[in-house]
Amino acid sequence: VITTDRTAGPDLIDHDANGWLIDAGSTDALRAAIDHLLERPGRIADAGRAALETARQRPWTAYGRALANAIQTYQPA
Repeated sequence: VITTDRTAGPDLIDHDANGWLIDAGSTDALRAAIDHLLERPGRIADAGRAALETARQRPWTAYGRALANAIQTYQPA
């Protein structure tokens, strides 16, 4: 996954381990990330395995609990 810093990505992705985080709105950052992967195609498979492990450690039940907690503690400005 290549995603931006303005998503849930930073909560789930360890840059260059199980995905890639780039600056939102930066085509240069996206191009650089893609070029990086094209030069190192083995990193894609490695990151895929790491992403599967990350997903295994955070099942939907954990996500649901975290979301419910965030909703319950939300206080509008």
